[in-house]
Amino acid sequence: MPMGNPQVQKTVDIAIAGAGLVGALTALMLAQRFPHWRIALIDPAQGLPKQDPRTLALALRSQMALSDLQVWHQITSATPIEHIHISDSTGPGSATLHANKEGVESLGYVVQAADVQQALAQACEAQANIDWLRGESIQQVQAHTEATTVTLTSGAHLTARLLLVTDGSHSPTRSLLGVNMQSKCYGQTAIAGFIETDTAHQNTAYERFTDEGPLALLPFGPRRYALIWCAKADTVQQLMALPEDEFRHRAQALFGSRAGYFTGSERVGSFPLSLAVAERFVGHRFAIMGNACHTLHPVAGQGYNLGVRDALALKQVLELYQDPGDLAALQHYEALRRKDYQHVQTFTDSLVNVFSTAEPCVSFARRCGLKSLRMLPSLATPLAQKAMGFGAQETLWR
Repeated sequence: MPMGNPQVQKTVDIAIAGAGLVGALTALMLAQRFPHWRIALIDPAQGLPKQDPRTLALALRSQMALSDLQVWHQITSATPIEHIHISDSTGPGSATLHANKEGVESLGYVVQAADVQQALAQACEAQANIDWLRGESIQQVQAHTEATTVTLTSGAHLTARLLLVTDGSHSPTRSLLGVNMQSKCYGQTAIAGFIETDTAHQNTAYERFTDEGPLALLPFGPRRYALIWCAKADTVQQLMALPEDEFRHRAQALFGSRAGYFTGSERVGSFPLSLAVAERFVGHRFAIMGNACHTLHPVAGQGYNLGVRDALALKQVLELYQDPGDLAALQHYEALRRKDYQHVQTFTDSLVNVFSTAEPCVSFARRCGLKSLRMLPSLATPLAQKAMGFGAQETLWR
């Protein structure tokens, strides 16, 4: 609830700017682990959570985190990914990843973002040590030796031992703290939407690489896929202008028949693709997390999953410190996250650079790589680990 009275001054242990998917998850995770801490969730929105139209590819590690928080059973839209088929449109060459070969029931799940947000919101509201401050945003930040004080929209003041910034890619709180982003434009735009087929998907996700960028189909419903189609900006502009049946035929021609015949499609929107990472992740009694800290190309499906790992790492680190805003704790957190960010950034950049060109030598090399994955299954395990959200941090979480 809003704090209302401009004269109100409130003290908490942790204040979180932004109540979206990462902010609400972090609030719930820390509130459950540290019930003696008071946590304020600062949310500019009024009323119920907005109906986020996106679909999310949840890595297995992220699903495990939601399960540990006792909210997974509420997310009824989840479709498991048991197989991932990777192929190249420029010539023969494909590979597959299978959950059963990795000893798990699924490699991940496809879910409706709104369902995850609603489940997290309900759990946060039921958590006694979370104060959800709706209709509030941070207007000013003032640092003190032992705490940080923020001035809210209502004029009220909130003092916290630690400020967490989770208010999205265009974070106003990050700007108030004077933290800049280092960015790189990929020269690609993504179309988000849905494809319906005449064939059941068998819980298979498809990643089809083209000379302009990847085209992904993620199982979401019995004969339905969530679509992410990445291409050059002018190509996307042409695709978005096509009638629906022509758009579907273009997708079918590029994708082939491996997922069946495309019987329906829906375009939700398009967005430019870039890499952006905060110049620093922590400072005096603050940490930046989620999309406020990192924005990635969707090729590796790491976006929200990286934010979940932010929350997991922070919880793990804070278990070692009595003061959540201790400089040593924040530096410990930054060291853990920097390694993961660098690993994911290198992996994502490599995929974009190698799999988004028609240059003959590169095209031949990547098809050979896909064939090697098919012929030597042991080579697929590291890739499967990344898909499940473990990768570089596997030993940390298991």
